[in-house]
Amino acid sequence: MKIHWDTLHYNNFTVGKPTSLAAGQAVILPATARHVVLVVPHSAGELFNRKDKIILSVTENQEGFEESLISSLVTSNALTGVWSIQKTMSIHKERKGPAEEALLRYTEHLRTLLKNEGYLD
Repeated sequence: MKIHWDTLHYNNFTVGKPTSLAAGQAVILPATARHVVLVVPHSAGELFNRKDKIILSVTENQEGFEESLISSLVTSNALTGVWSIQKTMSIHKERKGPAEEALLRYTEHLRTLLKNEGYLD
């Protein structure tokens, strides 16, 4: 992937954990200020997984995770409650808008790379 990835049009990527609590390593591509796109290979061999797969998904990066955690804290202050609702809604809109668009662009580019290398029919 590193050899064929178009960094000019699709950004650089890193390999690591998107947040400190993440379970495993993944290829991390930037999507928005609070979201990243993860690329995770999944090997065949399990009951419902007969083919090798590459899974792409949108998730919050460390900043988005911390912001969601802070906004989920219960407080008795009405103004803080309004602020947390606004932040949560904007994170949701960011995820469903620009982050999802980035996911679709990365998916199409990765599909093209895999097809060019003979992995897709």
